[in-house]
Amino acid sequence: MTFNAREEPPFIVSVGGFSSQRNGNDRYHYAYFEEVVQHGSFIGSGSVVGVVLGDTQDAARARASVIASNDAIARWAAEQDNLIDIDRFTPAQQVEMCHALLRLGAESSKLPFGFLGGRFATVEQFRQAIRESQVVDVPLSHADYRNNLEFRDINKLTTPYFTSILHATVAVVPKSMSYDILNEEERREIVEGGVKDLKEHQVRDILKDYAMRQLANIVTEVWGSEPIFTIERVNLIAENAPAGRLDSWAFRLSKVN
Repeated sequence: MTFNAREEPPFIVSVGGFSSQRNGNDRYHYAYFEEVVQHGSFIGSGSVVGVVLGDTQDAARARASVIASNDAIARWAAEQDNLIDIDRFTPAQQVEMCHALLRLGAESSKLPFGFLGGRFATVEQFRQAIRESQVVDVPLSHADYRNNLEFRDINKLTTPYFTSILHATVAVVPKSMSYDILNEEERREIVEGGVKDLKEHQVRDILKDYAMRQLANIVTEVWGSEPIFTIERVNLIAENAPAGRLDSWAFRLSKVN
């Protein structure tokens, strides 16, 4: 079983029981990797969505039962990491593949986990930067007329994110869910007050997003304790930058002193 690439439309395909329909994902029932046993359905992401039995459970061939053990899937996924020619894929596609492998239990040594401090970075590079920092800022987009706050799309980063000297842990990861953060009243309170400590249930709702949960797990692993979660207005430019500001609302993870 290997990864292969098609030129149009660009997506990953594989053989031996994996499905990889990047378009029309609503056809499939997804489950996080750690929930496979309970759900008994496809696993993974839009790139790789499962190891399945040969006999499907419906005429559309969109559901099947898991046959391989978690360890076997993780070993297979790790092997695929060594086979991927990253030069054949865009950075956004590479990030998508990294998260597909993570869902399958394998950490890539070369694929970027997300955007970090002005570049695309692997999981290990995320760890290194976080180890030397006190905060991680995940930029939020904001429309004043609606007071909405949502995670910035990694596929729609604007020029300043690549040309400015950002602080080392400005982090953008792919969002698996598209939604406004918190309810309208809570967002208005944040926009008017400038900062908000998040309650446990609010953090829990935000971390339902797979990539954001993975980032929080990395932060907790590196710092040795769960961070403090806030939403606030911050300057994303590094303190030692010669000049300039890039102000943004951010979902901030702060190290407990």
